[in-house]
Amino acid sequence: MPLVKTQAEGINLADTFAFTGTVSGAGKFLQAVGATPVTADQAGTTNTSWKYGGIQVSITPSSTSSKIFIIVNGNPYLASGGDFALSIHKNITSGTSENEVISGGTNLGHADKGLGVFQDTNGNTRTPVTLHFLDSPNSTSQQTYSYSIRTYSSNSHTGLSGGMNAQMTAFEVGA
Repeated sequence: MPLVKTQAEGINLADTFAFTGTVSGAGKFLQAVGATPVTADQAGTTNTSWKYGGIQVSITPSSTSSKIFIIVNGNPYLASGGDFALSIHKNITSGTSENEVISGGTNLGHADKGLGVFQDTNGNTRTPVTLHFLDSPNSTSQQTYSYSIRTYSSNSHTGLSGGMNAQMTAFEVGA
């Protein structure tokens, strides 16, 4: 008897289908953690060392192969005629009070320039800024990311201006 192959005309969605295989979370957001925005103006800093900028977020990766995408939106206050840099530091050991000098941890940007250098020559202004970084912590331990500021002049700059909708979010991305 000859074998006859028939062409299916459709799928009955009421049927139960068995699935074998692996579903991957690669490239997908696995979790998101937001930080509490600053509600009051921070005191300005004239210190040339990296200082805590007023907002941080902690996240615990579910896998050593996960990446962490960090994004900070803020409105720093730029004093007239001065330069300053902003960055994100990871796992600092001290310096989490307003304008306290940071110690320990890792600057995720350039050692001197951070993730961006800003200059104001027109007078005192507030400028919206977005910083972002994709980190590969290779760990399932909690990671804490802190917004940071340093100045290059004696002018007083503020990392975040309170009430100006500052936000910091960390996303775990599946690898």
